Amino acid sequence: ALQTNNGRWNYSAEDRQYNSWAILSCGVGYNLATIRNWRQCKENGKWSNTDVRCQAVQCTTHPATPEYARKNQQHQGVTTYGQYITYSCDSGYTFSLSDKNDRTRVAVCTERGSFNLTQVPNCFLPSAVNVTVNCTSNSMSFRVLRSLLNNAPASQLYLNDGMCQPRDDGRYLEFSWGLSECGNLVNYTTNKTTYTNTVSGTSSKSVINRVDLPKFTVLCLLENKQRVSAAGGEAIQPLTSNADFTQAGFGSYSVSMLVTDSSFNSEVTNFPLAVSLTDRLHFRLVVQSTDTQLDLFAVHCWATPLPSPTSTPQYSFMTEDCPTDPTMIINSSSTDSIHFSLQAFEFVGQYQFVYTHC
Repeated sequence: ALQTNNGRWNYSAEDRQYNSWAILSCGVGYNLATIRNWRQCKENGKWSNTDVRCQAVQCTTHPATPEYARKNQQHQGVTTYGQYITYSCDSGYTFSLSDKNDRTRVAVCTERGSFNLTQVPNCFLPSAVNVTVNCTSNSMSFRVLRSLLNNAPASQLYLNDGMCQPRDDGRYLEFSWGLSECGNLVNYTTNKTTYTNTVSGTSSKSVINRVDLPKFTVLCLLENKQRVSAAGGEAIQPLTSNADFTQAGFGSYSVSMLVTDSSFNSEVTNFPLAVSLTDRLHFRLVVQSTDTQLDLFAVHCWATPLPSPTSTPQYSFMTEDCPTDPTMIINSSSTDSIHFSLQAFEFVGQYQFVYTHC
């Protein structure tokens, strides 16, 4: 009889004589490694197609590793059915806001070729229990249960600058301040900007401290890379105007892509905007934030004949802040805005509109 560890052979004849067939059925979590699934008994008493076998299903797409976590893979190389990956929070962090010991998640490769854990949750500081943090393009705020700050009076609590203090509703303390205020510490990286502040019991005039507080640090992480569409999806006939995207997670900056007149001052609001192919289109990219240290870059700008930024065909006219369209001109650029223009165009084929995105 034929042997297999991960499937079952089914025979066309119990005596397995000359010209009889054997069909391989793979078990759960395994699939055929070959095109054929059969073998035939030949005149020499041996079976044909010696390479017919089952192989373990592969899980090629791993769940993303969140910040403040690390991934430990059970086996090197491709993860196959039954194997697993362990995700662990860094020291001091936890997956659960209610259990400080909940620091591990396991993703197991299933028979479907995917992991049972599609998304690894974020890691949090244990002190995040009963704390709400809000991050916007202009400000940050957090609301904390008074008992987490040892019920210290609001009048004795300060942020980094020693001047900003919270509001007290009797049960919660609430701090709210601008991104460039209250002594925020700012760290700019390629993908994120982090704003950090700390609650203390000392003011800017303090010489000594008698407020017993745990170390309480507040962070806001804002995504630097965003996608905006001119007119929030409106069209030029071929285009236009304003889009404000808030990304799920910690937060994002408010970025707008405007279609303007030739002075870049007046926003176009009549959509769809009818233009001729000899006209020039004028755009203004703007980031709206109280943080004056930000620099705005247009990493990639492109056009599509349909509203979706991922639709095809696509025409790229700016890459890494450099024009790739011969008619494009960057008229001015500052830390918080980019003005550019290019000649109107249409897509080849039965397309009526043009939509632009950055």
